[in-house]
Amino acid sequence: MEWRRLPAWETLGAVAPVIFEADVRAAALAEARLGAGQSSPIFLDVTFGAGSSCCLMLEGRPHLGTHGLTGTMASSPPGAPCERCGHTSGRSLEAFASGPGLVARYRAAGGEAKDGSAVLAATAAGNEAARRIVQSASDALGSPVALWVNTLGPGAVVVGGGLGVSEGLYWEHFREAARRHIRSPLNRG
Repeated sequence: MEWRRLPAWETLGAVAPVIFEADVRAAALAEARLGAGQSSPIFLDVTFGAGSSCCLMLEGRPHLGTHGLTGTMASSPPGAPCERCGHTSGRSLEAFASGPGLVARYRAAGGEAKDGSAVLAATAAGNEAARRIVQSASDALGSPVALWVNTLGPGAVVVGGGLGVSEGLYWEHFREAARRHIRSPLNRG
């Protein structure tokens, strides 16, 4: 079925006021109004889990950019070298560092996992291949987040998504990697 031709606006609008928004911007709006972004007029909302996206919030509103296409960090190449051979892959950041990306990379290294949490569990169990994959993924994500902090100077970085709220190696290494690349000590907090 062609979903773009469905009368969603009209059908839902008959029940209540309707606003359609990208998932990352909706999450950032919720953080600005009800969550971790309330105390910061300028913050970067970063979500990583099954996918990867971001939204810069300015005074309670998502920055849309000239064409309304902001938040597509997932399609960016990570620029991180392979943990085995040093080759820099042209894969997208999402293919490299998201939950499905972790699974694909772990399976390619001979591991068995059905989702990202299984790869994280393998790191906690001491699996060296899983550890290398998780560290390289979180490092690849930490670098562009640090670039945005260096460039945009947000008061906070709000992190969400399945991997974003995970405890353990992915989160710890992501925080370390991002802070390592943030130039100003004022912004590292």
